[in-house]
Amino acid sequence: MVLVEVIARRKVGGADGFCRRTPNARFALDLDVMREIATAKAAPPSLTELCAQCGAYEADERPLTADVKEWLQELLDEVRRNNVSHTDLTS
Repeated sequence: MVLVEVIARRKVGGADGFCRRTPNARFALDLDVMREIATAKAAPPSLTELCAQCGAYEADERPLTADVKEWLQELLDEVRRNNVSHTDLTS
């Protein structure tokens, strides 16, 4: 859920219920809402996909820590290749 908060720049499950996950939905993320937010915040699509995979209900559907580390390294390399500045990522 930390990735969701980083992408959206909002606290999950706050007073407004942002991205609140419920047992009825097996604690699934609303991927349509997540993708909409990520697009509005210009987050890399691969970061949004990683977020979705990390939020999977079943443990065997979530990536291993080593895979997340590799994924993030590849994402960082991609951002560097595309010359995205720090201010672009935080605006």
